[in-house]
Amino acid sequence: MQSFKFRLDRVLRWQFDICRLKEGNVRTCRLAVHAAEEAITCLQVNRLAAEQTIRNESALPGPDLHAWARYFASLDQKRRELQAELRGLARALEEAVSQLMAERRRLRQIELIRCRALREHTLALEREIETVALESHLSKRVSSSADASVGIPAS
Repeated sequence: MQSFKFRLDRVLRWQFDICRLKEGNVRTCRLAVHAAEEAITCLQVNRLAAEQTIRNESALPGPDLHAWARYFASLDQKRRELQAELRGLARALEEAVSQLMAERRRLRQIELIRCRALREHTLALEREIETVALESHLSKRVSSSADASVGIPAS
């Protein structure tokens, strides 16, 4: 009787490692998306604070007003850049999640093949045990029949 050995065990381990790598990619993408969202939020907070500062001033000279306008324009430009980056990161995250799901499906298929092979091995092992038990039983029966015909008492 042989112990169970899955022939695709190395493939199963390899696929498991690929899944772990893809999970790491998804985590990295999620962190990047979160960082971009935080940067956009920070820009919005800075803009609101600057607007509040301007509202609190009673009168602003022209050059100061012009500087504030340039500052707001730079904040708006940076926000647009971050939003474009966020869209790209969101697409990358979607792709990473899609790849992870595909790799998990492959892993699940290999695991199902392993379960099926183990079940077949177990059935073959059970049949082998039954065969050995039957042969043993028949051997005892034939032996006791032979002994009875020769006149040896059964013990």
